[in-house]
Amino acid sequence: MKIEVIDTGYFYADGGAMFGVIPKSAWKKRYPCDEHNTCILAIRSLLITDKEKIILVDTGINHNYLNKLSWYRFFNLTNLEDELLKRGIRAEDVTDVVLTHLHFDHCGNLSFPNARYRISRKQWENLANPHPLEASSIFTQDILPLEKRDHSV
Repeated sequence: MKIEVIDTGYFYADGGAMFGVIPKSAWKKRYPCDEHNTCILAIRSLLITDKEKIILVDTGINHNYLNKLSWYRFFNLTNLEDELLKRGIRAEDVTDVVLTHLHFDHCGNLSFPNARYRISRKQWENLANPHPLEASSIFTQDILPLEKRDHSV
C-alpha cells in the first residue's frame, strides 16, 4: 500500500471562522495571519493505492467557483486530475472517493466516474440542513447527484 499527499493549492481564510472559539493566541504560531486576520490554508487530497484499489480522500476545489469565491485569494492551484495523471492514474481508474466533509475545498472535484463515493451519514444529513455559518461553504448542487450513484453513507 502506498499513501501520498497531493497538494492542489492554497487559499486565505478568516482565522476566526476557521478556529472558532479557540483563542488566536493558540493558533497564530502555527497559522500566522495577516492584517485582515486571514491565514493560509492548504488544499490537499490523500491518494491511497494498492494492487486492487485507488482511493482518494477529499478532492479539492472545483475551479469553476474561483470567481465566486475570490475573497479566499486562491494561489498556486493545480488540477487534481492532472496531478493524478502525473502519477499514471486516470480519473476512470479511481475506485473510491472518501469525503471527510462537504465544504468546497474538500469535495469540489467529483469527476471520478467509476468511483464509489463514501460520506458519513452525519455529513450527508447535514447537506440538507447545514448550519447557517457553513452553508456558503457547501455547494449542494454538486453533491446531490452522488445520491443517484453507488455510494456509501
